[in-house]
Amino acid sequence: MDREPHPGKTPQSSTKLTLILVVIFVSPMMLPFSSVNGEPRFESSDFGVLEELNEMLDERNSFLGSNSVSPLADSRIDAVRDAVAASDPDSPISEVGPSLEGL
Repeated sequence: MDREPHPGKTPQSSTKLTLILVVIFVSPMMLPFSSVNGEPRFESSDFGVLEELNEMLDERNSFLGSNSVSPLADSRIDAVRDAVAASDPDSPISEVGPSLEGL
């Protein structure tokens, strides 16, 4: 008794289907990178950047905590206050006033 192949199916198409299924099931084992999980880590040996950043933040905190800014800024602020003068109606800056109203 000879078996007749199923009508409509050739041995080539079943072989192709088998190969495709094998590739689908075997590919996760062949590609280990798809299952690798990692987390970013920052180390102080990263070009010394983190150490410098910490130093700068510490310096900033000490600078903000001290009152050394006030004496330096006071003289500049006084100079600006002394330079403020009233404008007369003929000066070009007096035309700016009405355009700024309502902003």
